[in-house]
Amino acid sequence: MGLAIAKKQIRRAHERNRIKRIAREAFRVRAENLPEVDLVLMARKEVEQLDNFSLRKALDGMLSRMARRYTENRDG
Repeated sequence: MGLAIAKKQIRRAHERNRIKRIAREAFRVRAENLPEVDLVLMARKEVEQLDNFSLRKALDGMLSRMARRYTENRDG
């Protein structure tokens, strides 16, 4: 998994680090259920406004959808 959290999008370093930390943890927890593909996470300005719980929930949803799509495409 690659993280592209641009300074242009998220100005403060502590916010960029928070987003990266939460993204790594979400990925680590779900890694065994994810397909073996390269992922690149890019953040938009709106992400900075999310609290930790909301950000984690959004990441979990994205990872779940990706895993489901991969499974559907592989099986179908």
